[in-house]
Amino acid sequence: MKSESGCGASTHWKYGKKYPFEKQKVKETKTLIEGILNRANEITLHDIEREKYFRIVASVIVDGQNLSDLLLAKKLAVPYDG
Repeated sequence: MKSESGCGASTHWKYGKKYPFEKQKVKETKTLIEGILNRANEITLHDIEREKYFRIVASVIVDGQNLSDLLLAKKLAVPYDG
């Protein structure tokens, strides 16, 4: 996802036996995003492109608010520009 500043936000976490606390963060982030999207009146994708591994990357705007900026503010994502 892309934030307003143009950089992205990554919600990729390492988890497993060595990182059990991050597994909870993954669940928390997923639940938050699902709730936001399910309650949204309008969801818009901007700047849609494919990145180097052919995954789709876009700015996700939910009811006028950038989803990446929200996740970054809540410390559920980290800035990413790769």
